[in-house]
Amino acid sequence: MTMAETLKDTNVDFEILATDVSTGVLKIAQHGIYSINEAEEIPSRFRQTYILKSKNPDDRLMRIRPNIREKVRYQALNLVAENYPLREHFDIIFCRNVMIYFDKQTQNRIVNQLYAYTNKNGLLVLGQAEGSASQNTAYKRMRGTIFQKR
Repeated sequence: MTMAETLKDTNVDFEILATDVSTGVLKIAQHGIYSINEAEEIPSRFRQTYILKSKNPDDRLMRIRPNIREKVRYQALNLVAENYPLREHFDIIFCRNVMIYFDKQTQNRIVNQLYAYTNKNGLLVLGQAEGSASQNTAYKRMRGTIFQKR
């Protein structure tokens, strides 16, 4: 929704690859159906533009509009795997609030693997608690927890 809103007046197209180690979580996300309660954190202007409410008010469900759902592809990915089953490289990789569960050595290995899938001048965005994970990598810190491939 943020990408669509930011790029709506441009000719820039985008695609998002959403990954998780859990195929069950990916299946839920792929359907794009959530409870109305889950939508409360979404800004109201986004809810009005990008979300469809169920026709049955008793369901208390909502669905992400097709024009947004079609921009997202889902794939299982285990960050601690030796090799990632990825074919493409990325302009931006968001890896936020997931590496906090790993020790520093594993965090560094993950960041180095992500580096291999980052386009030249591409960005890696980490969570606040994970910023130190990029210290021993070739990424250059831009600011905060945003790093750029050199």
